[in-house]
Amino acid sequence: MKISTQSVLSAAPRKPLAACVAALFALAAQDAFAGIVTSCADDGSPGTLRSVVTGAASGDTVDMSGLNACTITLNPGELAIPQASLILQGSTTKDIRIWGNIYHSGTGTLLVDYLTLAFGQGHHRPYNPTGGAYGGPVPGGVYGGCVYSKGNVVLSRTSVKYCQAFADTSKNYVGARGGGVFVGGNLTLLHSKISGNTVDASANATDLILGGGACVQGNLFATYSTIDGNSAGSTSGNHGNLVSGGGMEVVGNASIYQTTISRNTSAYNVGGIDILGLGTGGATATITNSTISGNDAPSGGGLYSEISTNINNSTIAFNTKHAASGHAAGATFTTFAANTVVNMHSTLIANNTCSGCTNANDDLGAVSTSANYKVTFSTDAQQGNFNLIRAPDPTVSASSLPPDTIIGKCPLLGPLKNNGGTTLTHALYSGSPAIDTGINGADLAYDQRGGPQPVVTPIPPPPQAYERFSGVRIDIGAYEFQYSDNIFSAGFEGCP
Repeated sequence: MKISTQSVLSAAPRKPLAACVAALFALAAQDAFAGIVTSCADDGSPGTLRSVVTGAASGDTVDMSGLNACTITLNPGELAIPQASLILQGSTTKDIRIWGNIYHSGTGTLLVDYLTLAFGQGHHRPYNPTGGAYGGPVPGGVYGGCVYSKGNVVLSRTSVKYCQAFADTSKNYVGARGGGVFVGGNLTLLHSKISGNTVDASANATDLILGGGACVQGNLFATYSTIDGNSAGSTSGNHGNLVSGGGMEVVGNASIYQTTISRNTSAYNVGGIDILGLGTGGATATITNSTISGNDAPSGGGLYSEISTNINNSTIAFNTKHAASGHAAGATFTTFAANTVVNMHSTLIANNTCSGCTNANDDLGAVSTSANYKVTFSTDAQQGNFNLIRAPDPTVSASSLPPDTIIGKCPLLGPLKNNGGTTLTHALYSGSPAIDTGINGADLAYDQRGGPQPVVTPIPPPPQAYERFSGVRIDIGAYEFQYSDNIFSAGFEGCP
């Protein structure tokens, strides 16, 4: 059987989570074709991945689930997928790895399920498939270390790691985008991980170096996923403001749920995630039950957004920057072509630091780049906002934040680690001012770690429930303190 992917990517950011996942894995007609891969070789002989892909039609499933655990090393070159849409199906029980570069030249959807993609090298592409300031044509670019797609990409229970997009300027390759993944359309991440990827260029690059983990020209939808340990640019390259988005660069809208963006670095702008919202009217970013932590860049560490942004029950902490100029170490909101409204409920932004600033603590910034537009932090007069912002930077006055904002208090956070669930979180230790002081503005049943969900084949529910309501009131941040698991504050991460 094959999985229907028609129209999923365009609808994903606007649909409820359950509906989106159900649509992704809706079973198609019983007579759907499935090409069976029987060999882990890559010599083009019958039964190899390359042979089955070559013989597939658009919308088919290339089934690798019958293979024993193995590595398919793409040799001599990239795996070309010219079909508009295709499904690469791995195994739920065996580790099947594809080492090398996948080139999806179709404009439909490439869906990758239960596979590990690694050690790919991005190729020179003659153009970037979309227009505009971050589009093309851009001659000489190197895009997509492990995956390049002109269309949409869905990664389900898939890992993309140790891939690289590197532009050698001696060959007139002027820039690079998407160390792990470059997507000309939309990217959906379901229970997936993008880690340890790099995007870079040798000296004298003249085009942008974007998205260590992924560069998404369209919209991003992510749930129960991790973007960790990716990097953009290097100090030796001296590329200046050409570099941004150590973890991810998103040109369109972003919808992020139950996801951790952590320990990514950039040689200049935005270590974590850079959200631009270009080319879409009424662009919006939504971040819910998620953690942005430990990202680093000289000019802005964790989150940067140029569009109206909704943040619910999330934690932005321990991100760092090193220059007095630029963006805040934690989260920065700005505006260019329209007013930007930031709507936060029960969100914790604390312990983000700047080593080159007058004030070491640098959690929240807002920059209006036009006299005609401004950044506004909205106040929910009906149910309140109840955020904890330890140290806004000089661009954000206390009076511009909702009146119920907790300012200046140490949140008593534990280190980023596995506290249950499938993504890393910061625990709230006993005595934290974030405990029982929040509001459930997004009507969440569970915290970032999740809980039992409707069974949507083939995604299993998480093994344990982490109730969003545990105590007198909802907690602030992505983690809900469970009173049955009291964690004392002796080992909390300090408040510098």
